[in-house]
Amino acid sequence: MRTFLTAALAVAALPGFTGTANAQWEWPLRGQVITTYRNVDDPYAGGQHRGIDIAGQVGARVAAAAGGEVRFAGTAGSSGLTVSVRTTDGFDTSYLHLSSVSVREGQLVSAGDALGAVGVTGSRSASEPHLHFGVREAGTRHAYRNPLHLLP
Repeated sequence: MRTFLTAALAVAALPGFTGTANAQWEWPLRGQVITTYRNVDDPYAGGQHRGIDIAGQVGARVAAAAGGEVRFAGTAGSSGLTVSVRTTDGFDTSYLHLSSVSVREGQLVSAGDALGAVGVTGSRSASEPHLHFGVREAGTRHAYRNPLHLLP
């Protein structure tokens, strides 16, 4: 493990290194990614999936991937029970299909703080219980990002 960390630090120190994972971010749920991110330039094209689905048991703890302010906590149409957090580094993150919510709008959270629990609410792209985790540039409607590029 020490060799891996030393090598990782050496690579990060290279001039021009622009790693995609952000050290301030962490996985909101430990589990297998069962549906990957798919997005195209046309925001209205079919077949897109603007986030990742992470498998988990109903009731499993969902944590904030990055610190910020809770912008929404409640039911959001076909997304089901949802939490949205605007991160301090300029992203709007969304956590969909929850069974419960443990935060309120306006609350400040840190990476790793509990937001709620995995559920099966709303219309889901996979039938098994999972967390849909999405990321977009703060304040935009269509500037989605692949969450895997931000997670460590």
